Amino acid sequence: MSLFLTKCARRLGRALFLLTILFLEPIRAGVLVQNTVTLDPHSLAHNADEAGDRELVTIGDINGDGVDDLAIGIPTAYLGKGAVVIAMMRADGSVQRTFRLASSGRNLPGTLSSNLGATAGFGDAIATLGDLGGGTFSGETVLAIAAPGDAKVLLIALEPTEDGAGIAVSSETDIAFAHPLVVRALANIGDLDGDGVPDLALGQPDAVSTYCPLPASPCGTVVIAFMSNNGSVTSEKHLEAGLGGVPLLAPLEHFGFSLASLSEPRATHCVAVGTPGHAGDSGGLLLLELSPVNFSVLSASRIDQASLSLTSWGSTARFGASLETIPGRQAGEVFGLLVGAPNALDQNGNADAGGLALLSKDDQANLSLLLAVDQASGEVPGAYASGIPTMFGQSIALADVNGDGLPEIFIDAATDSTGNAPSIYANWALDADDDGYPDIADNCPILRNPNQDDSDGDGVGDVCDNCPDISNSDQLNADTAGTGDACEPVKIRLQATGTASAPAWSLNLECGASTVSSLQLAIVPHRSAISSGWLSSMDFGGGCDAPTTVPLPLTGPATPRTVNLGGTGCRQNPSLGSTVDASTSGAFLTDPNGIRAGYPTLRPNSLYLLLEGVSTANGPSLCTASDTTPTFLGEIVSNPAGVGESLSLFLSLDRGLGDSPVRGSGPLATPGTDSIDAFEAITTLSTTLNR
Repeated sequence: MSLFLTKCARRLGRALFLLTILFLEPIRAGVLVQNTVTLDPHSLAHNADEAGDRELVTIGDINGDGVDDLAIGIPTAYLGKGAVVIAMMRADGSVQRTFRLASSGRNLPGTLSSNLGATAGFGDAIATLGDLGGGTFSGETVLAIAAPGDAKVLLIALEPTEDGAGIAVSSETDIAFAHPLVVRALANIGDLDGDGVPDLALGQPDAVSTYCPLPASPCGTVVIAFMSNNGSVTSEKHLEAGLGGVPLLAPLEHFGFSLASLSEPRATHCVAVGTPGHAGDSGGLLLLELSPVNFSVLSASRIDQASLSLTSWGSTARFGASLETIPGRQAGEVFGLLVGAPNALDQNGNADAGGLALLSKDDQANLSLLLAVDQASGEVPGAYASGIPTMFGQSIALADVNGDGLPEIFIDAATDSTGNAPSIYANWALDADDDGYPDIADNCPILRNPNQDDSDGDGVGDVCDNCPDISNSDQLNADTAGTGDACEPVKIRLQATGTASAPAWSLNLECGASTVSSLQLAIVPHRSAISSGWLSSMDFGGGCDAPTTVPLPLTGPATPRTVNLGGTGCRQNPSLGSTVDASTSGAFLTDPNGIRAGYPTLRPNSLYLLLEGVSTANGPSLCTASDTTPTFLGEIVSNPAGVGESLSLFLSLDRGLGDSPVRGSGPLATPGTDSIDAFEAITTLSTTLNR
């Protein structure tokens, strides 16, 4: 299936799960993980009294050691004042060192000069903006960090220390907005306005907008902040229910609870907005297409549990509580979206087990379900236990810590399967063919193909595609002959059915993936044959002469051309196939010079067949793509002058009768063999060209 595309009481989070995956095609459970590394909470510099209600964000290689790093927001730290831990990672998935961002205060060591309130919730939402396009922050990493309790968003610039071992705060700014914003979700949504600076989406899921159904019931709003390279906001665009193309929302949908960009360079601007309160906390998300002119909403499409057939997660799963963009193989490309449902049911119907949906995006921004990771899938060993409210998927981040070009996925959960011990599971994916692409990311996991070529774009690599030039992701191959049904070629078979004293052959046609409306072909004798005897008395279809008029292939949108052959055509009888139109089909023999009136020079001493299909609702047809067995076209017989002449015949499409391209041709393999197994051709007048 495919579709377009107040944070409530937050549970205490106490575990993170790391998976190595990049997603290109649906997979089965049990093929994801190759080995697991477990980290303890001490390595994250989490204090024992801190709840792990975390926000996870990848921030790139902040300390310049070639390994992507993480920012972990802990809004409940210091009794609600909040903090952010920068985790500088090693290539094996372990934490090298940490750096804590926190405001100073009573008995609190602080690395920030900003004075935050006692319930600021600093770290509730984080987004990385890189270096903001250079300018003021060139060479620095800029983070936007929300403190919703203070209605602030801070812009904090970090830079490596001189010794290259750590990082330091180089500047911090309170971003000025037109009005105070209580922000609980942030996302870098790329450079929407084309000024070279990434822009910022800010979610306010607790906001009461103009057209909320109930005056005091929050629907939520989203603000697009257009940034300058000095960190200031040049303009704002507000998205809310019933205005600017945003659809009307129900009370407590929490529009803006989570955010992710699906925009690509030179493509439509798309933003995914989580609505975990949709349908009574069942959850969902809205995929918004923004106008490149005024950034109003051109279209809005919803995706939810029902549309993805994930109803087993329950009516209070809060699907869409977390979102993360899956990058494509090329810079700036977007492959799809990760969607968390932290309150999903487990297999026994217990609440708050959690789950994660992996969605892929096509060229039209339609989203399709690839994989559901939950207790039933078994993809994350040790992540679940029946009845334990792990809340798997409450936050998600992608980071390439091992430097292989593929991101590992960090998944936050409230607890581990014991209900108390926080852990990080670093799961490395299988790569059975050792081509550098994990099986889940490999478009041909059974054969090594490091270039991942896919000419027809069907998600199946060329090296294992049974139809590499025509898209056929299902790879159907009914006859198991190796060529996919979608590109099965037309095959003409001439099969000997007679004896030396009574020569006869049967002519059959297989349409493959095409519909063939007409054929023009020549039956040519072996070079050892002589023109007398059985050769000169060959006949097709039990009495076929050249038809009175024969349609020739059109050269453009013009009246059909015909040639007058002065014959009578065929007579319908058991020697002529039932799909051959007797009135417009025929046959003739050429003389030793290959002369036939109305045609250029043809093959000498050959039997020419001009076959038109019978009329159907879809036009003339000798056979169609839906046929499951070969179609009998007619019988070729001869009366030999004496026994002992060669019985071998060649079969050919003759270009003198039109411009039919030949896919392949050949004589009988050896004199006397029964059939031409390898002969395949495409006629000019096929309704489906099979190339």
